[in-house]
Amino acid sequence: MIGLGSPATRLQFSADDRLLVAAADDNSIHIWNTVTGQQIGSPLAGLGTINTVAISPDGQRIAAGDEDKAVRIWATDTGAPIGGTLTGHTMEIASVTFTPDSSRVLSYSPDSVHLWDAQTGAEVRDPQKASYIDVLTVSPNGDYYVTAEDQVLHRWDLRTGKPIGGPMTGHGSLSVRSIAISSDGRYIISGGSDRTLRFWDARTGEPIGEPLTGPEGWIMEARITPDNRHVSTVFLGYDQSGGIWEWPGPASWAEDLCAKLTFNMSRKQWAEWVSPDLPYSKTCDDLPELSDDQ
Repeated sequence: MIGLGSPATRLQFSADDRLLVAAADDNSIHIWNTVTGQQIGSPLAGLGTINTVAISPDGQRIAAGDEDKAVRIWATDTGAPIGGTLTGHTMEIASVTFTPDSSRVLSYSPDSVHLWDAQTGAEVRDPQKASYIDVLTVSPNGDYYVTAEDQVLHRWDLRTGKPIGGPMTGHGSLSVRSIAISSDGRYIISGGSDRTLRFWDARTGEPIGEPLTGPEGWIMEARITPDNRHVSTVFLGYDQSGGIWEWPGPASWAEDLCAKLTFNMSRKQWAEWVSPDLPYSKTCDDLPELSDDQ
């Protein structure tokens, strides 16, 4: 691949890995075809110091945000800007991301979230104001997004910008550093500076189980595999050491539990521990049912 004229500050691959987008230190953006190694078109320009860059899932558009509180969108094939310079943020842009269907660009700064039409650059709803957003993640189906403001998480309707339910609390006095959402949209995972990894019911906002505690330090990033069986976290130790921890994901919980059991609970235990009003159900299909007199 052709080299940049100045050091790269941000890199982003397309969803199919066929395109690579690089933001350079001279405030230009370059696009390469990863199959041929050839640069596509001329470098894109028009922003100040670039904080963040994203490429749409369909590979047709690129968005970037800068320290001067501006957002820009370009067509990948022609390099033509879409909608000019998009303004409205009052603090420098922290991140831009496309919705899963590539139709919208979500940009956020610590004080607000804006939603733009990726084809025209028009703002499609009133901005959502915030106290101080540290992290934002969009759900895989594009229906909602989750923000972290210090140690509190909030769910928002992407179309309207209205809150969904109440705040999700539980992390300690330090901030949430990372948010992930399962591919089926049912679970929210958050990692924080309090060393904990937490699972939440995305529908109700309620915590699921007890938090998992990692090594001394901050959980800086959490990722869940597409099959929802594993969660990987990147941690940074208080002594500046680092590493990756692997955790079981929601899709593997029942299997992991059954691997540790030798039988299913009895019907009497079901009535006492679960509910007498719910019909009995075996948790582990391959294990025998404990009789009531054992």
